[in-house]
Amino acid sequence: MPALVKGYFTILEVKVFYQQLLTFVVALIILGALRLLLMNTKLGLAIRSTAEDREVANLMGINESRVAMITMGISVGLAAVTGSVVVPLTTISPFMWMHPLIMMMAVVVLGGLGSIKGSFTGAYILGFAEALVVFLIPMGSFLKGSVALSIMILVLLIRPEGLFGIAFEEER
Repeated sequence: MPALVKGYFTILEVKVFYQQLLTFVVALIILGALRLLLMNTKLGLAIRSTAEDREVANLMGINESRVAMITMGISVGLAAVTGSVVVPLTTISPFMWMHPLIMMMAVVVLGGLGSIKGSFTGAYILGFAEALVVFLIPMGSFLKGSVALSIMILVLLIRPEGLFGIAFEEER
């Protein structure tokens, strides 16, 4: 698929395509907008409350099915924007979803379930680890997924709730 923005610029003899820069900027804008939505609006409070405990949210007067439908609509919109920006950077194949899905799971588990700050930190750590593996072992780029999962497992062995997760006690 052709790039939405053609061309590139060079930083320290490394080509950075405008499409990659656009993808980065769009990701930052979406992350900021999502944070503002979740932390500063009534809808965001309803989404967070419903995610925490549907029954209590319902008792507090939140229409949980409406919130779930709106959340699903936001998710579909985010997937559409992400797809339109990321697809020009990759080769389209039937299994192109597998690596990002595994990485998203690793990011969320590494950062701690329910922690946006943890997910951001986990994504940074795993992205840096992948880039480091590809840089240090040029022919070993196939190892980047296993290195990321190894980091996740190592962190979970030390801190089972993730980097910013909260340890919950079992209900009796």
